[in-house]
Amino acid sequence: MLFSAVRHLRRNLVAYVALFVALSSSSYAAATNLLPKNSVGSPQVVNGSLRTLDLSKRARTALNGNRGPRGLAGATGAQGAQGAQGAQGVQGIQGIPGTARAYGLVAADGTLSRSKNVTGVGTFPGSGVYCIRLAAGIDPAQTGVIATVDFFDSDTDFDVNGNQAFVEWYSPTSNDCPAGDLMVMTFVRSVSTAGSGDGDVRSVTNTQTPEGFFFVVP
Repeated sequence: MLFSAVRHLRRNLVAYVALFVALSSSSYAAATNLLPKNSVGSPQVVNGSLRTLDLSKRARTALNGNRGPRGLAGATGAQGAQGAQGAQGVQGIQGIPGTARAYGLVAADGTLSRSKNVTGVGTFPGSGVYCIRLAAGIDPAQTGVIATVDFFDSDTDFDVNGNQAFVEWYSPTSNDCPAGDLMVMTFVRSVSTAGSGDGDVRSVTNTQTPEGFFFVVP
């Protein structure tokens, strides 16, 4: 009987192979084309097998949650190294010349320095009166003097007792100086608290005293 079965199989082998192929093709077609819509669910999907590209664009968009609040600013980082010094800029244009017609530095003893268009300075010994002679072409009657005490050549330097030096220009052309000179006077102002009991100033005295000063004739 076994011999008969073998002989039958040999005679019909090709027919059996054709039948197997036909059945396999029908099963594949049924699986790919005959599955109804929405017939595949979670139980039919192997866990972890789906990838993002297997999902629709709408499904991928739905996976993104709402934007969270902005986080706190981070700590300031350490200061970086100082950069190299840049190239020196182009030198600016020369400024216009000053407009002062005359100026000078006068020491307490009347010595003149750092001057322009001043031919000399005369003094009255011990009086604090200075007579300034300007260069020709500057009419003393048509000008004035701006002066300030020279801190370096001042006797007071804001003493603790309240003494203070100051300088003033005497504008009349008729004064104690020779005709044509400008007169400048220096003083020391002192205060007195005698008799106040609480340090209040009771009197102020201005005394002509030689003091150094700088002056400008505009």
